[in-house]
Amino acid sequence: MSLRWRKSLSIAGCSLAIDVFLVAYWRWGMHDSWAATTRLDVVLLVFTAATTAYTWWWYGDPRREERVRRLRRERDERARLR
Repeated sequence: MSLRWRKSLSIAGCSLAIDVFLVAYWRWGMHDSWAATTRLDVVLLVFTAATTAYTWWWYGDPRREERVRRLRRERDERARLR
C-alpha cells in the first residue's frame, strides 16, 4: 500500500471516529432528536471528505515527491560522508 493510500485512509478513519464521537455527544448530551443532528452530520462529513481529498492530493503531488526523494538522497549522502 502506497504512502498516499495509507495517509488518506488514516485521515479518513480518524476523522470519521471524531465525527461519530461528536455526533453522539451532541445527540445524547443535548437530548436532541436524530433529525436535529442532520446539519451537523453533513458539515462533519463534508469536512472529512475535504480533509481526505486534500491529503490525497498532497501526498500525490509529483513535485512534492521529487523534493522528498531529493532530500532523502542528500541526507543519505551526508550520512555516508560522515
